[in-house]
Amino acid sequence: MTPELNSLMCNFESVFDSSTKAEVTTLAGEMSTRRYYRIFVKTPTPHKKEKSTEIPSYVLQASDMFQDPHQHPFLLAQKIFDAIGIRVPKIIGTAGHEGWILVEDCGDFFLQYRQELDLYRQTIDML
Repeated sequence: MTPELNSLMCNFESVFDSSTKAEVTTLAGEMSTRRYYRIFVKTPTPHKKEKSTEIPSYVLQASDMFQDPHQHPFLLAQKIFDAIGIRVPKIIGTAGHEGWILVEDCGDFFLQYRQELDLYRQTIDML
């Protein structure tokens, strides 16, 4: 079930407000119970001070509810990777009672679909 825009607005007020118009699309899943959605914001919000003409977008991870974001495995891994300099999506916000984590949208580029050996080597070096 796709998250309702009104519920997103209530849970992530720093990103969305009552004037926000957005489109929520389902992203292809992996072998996991988590579900992912891309949120394309069609109208700027007063909270955002972006000067870009691109349509801002975010990715919502929907999974089981959680109480403490400091104990969530995904958020812990993100924090560790970020601390050692590995580029990971920025966490925009969490709504544990919904099981939601909102992250920056890094696009659709997957190394697995590219044949450049150099990109693989750079990735391994980062790790």
